[in-house]
Amino acid sequence: MTYAGIGDTIQWVWLSGIHTTESISIPSGAAQWASDIDASTTSFSYVVTVVGTYIYDCHASFSHGMDGIIEVATVAGMPTLLNRRLSKAYPNPFTDKITVEFTNAESICVYNLMGQRTETIAVNKGQAEVVIDLSRNSKGIYFYSIVAAGGIIETRKIVKL
Repeated sequence: MTYAGIGDTIQWVWLSGIHTTESISIPSGAAQWASDIDASTTSFSYVVTVVGTYIYDCHASFSHGMDGIIEVATVAGMPTLLNRRLSKAYPNPFTDKITVEFTNAESICVYNLMGQRTETIAVNKGQAEVVIDLSRNSKGIYFYSIVAAGGIIETRKIVKL
């Protein structure tokens, strides 16, 4: 996960081959992107302008690659948004099931360390918690994202034992 502030520039740099970086899920009001990076275009820069969570994919032309997460706070270098909890997950760490409490969510998405979405849970209007069954998932570190108003409003780390 990369942490950034409004106005920060995120840069992807070419090493070899042909790669594409593209936005998958971004906050409402942020600009989407899709850019090839190769020997003739050796980098791509993106200036973040909206607070929230940006999920992107960076892949070679012949395969699915790495998904990444950029968490943007209100002040560069000061992740104040990360300190204001909009949700709570327990028990954390967990073995098979984890409860997530929240306010104003439309859905909850769970991602593995590669940034791949493993679960999407629809949330009913007025619902304040869900129990997520991750018994089929491997042990490891995951992230859950609270989705509302068409974008991710919070992402938190959870650990499966």
